[in-house]
Amino acid sequence: MDIDWKQVKEFVVSVGNRTHRAVLEEVGPRDELYLRVVDRDHPFQKAATGGPGSVSFAYQGQKYCFRGKVCAHSEGQIMVLREAGIIINHRSELRLSVPPFPATLIEKALFRTRSIEGFVYDICKNGVKVATEIILETGKYYRFSTSLAVRRSYRDFAALCSVRYSLPERTRFFSGLKFEQMETESARTLDKFLNEVRAETGLV
Repeated sequence: MDIDWKQVKEFVVSVGNRTHRAVLEEVGPRDELYLRVVDRDHPFQKAATGGPGSVSFAYQGQKYCFRGKVCAHSEGQIMVLREAGIIINHRSELRLSVPPFPATLIEKALFRTRSIEGFVYDICKNGVKVATEIILETGKYYRFSTSLAVRRSYRDFAALCSVRYSLPERTRFFSGLKFEQMETESARTLDKFLNEVRAETGLV
């Protein structure tokens, strides 16, 4: 979709578990965005340049987001190179970026099941973003399972998920999954895991 970036008043850039508010300074020849950071929850570390991040913004009354590479460009300025499509941001809660960890998606079909391996990149109480080698069909349901680190040990977590979107990014597909149903114990494990992630990143 075409965005007139000059009409976007503010961008929220998430790098790892850190979030920065920024405004547009210029658009480069490759449609890269040069942003001036106006507020940050942690000093931007140049050692983390070239890493993946996500950008959210409001445009003409609608919220959008995309993933890309975020680099420190100059003092107080960052460059964002978009690597995936722009999607409508339906999130009701901020997802927490995490170091990628493995997960399995089980697809039930007639007389058989299929396992799809993937990696979790961000998560909240309502859903998760995963990277897989194959595209996931929007609207389809999968059984999502993984292990979450809680109090220095790993606990099983499983939930029934629906696919909200699936977009290509280089050699993988990034998909947003919504948690539709989970057992009480899994819900408790997820809640404890999220609380620990927030505590580690200073988001509580």
